[in-house]
Amino acid sequence: YNRSKMQQITCLLQLATDDGREYIIDVLAEGVWDTVGGLARLFADKSVVKIGHGVDGMDIQSLHRDFGIFVVNVFDTQEA
Repeated sequence: YNRSKMQQITCLLQLATDDGREYIIDVLAEGVWDTVGGLARLFADKSVVKIGHGVDGMDIQSLHRDFGIFVVNVFDTQEA
């Protein structure tokens, strides 16, 4: 049994804006991990709808655990 084998961490973030911009963020790249928390204000903004597929699984939990990000106003296409 390898306990660390079962641990999860956020590796990639995929984001898109309503004006067509798309981003893939490698949070494990040098210098990136410590800056991801800067997205917290956006994820907590209830006037911005966050859309994802299966985000109620580990995604939202991982963002909070790894970066202290609270996600509000989420539309989960898997649940729809």
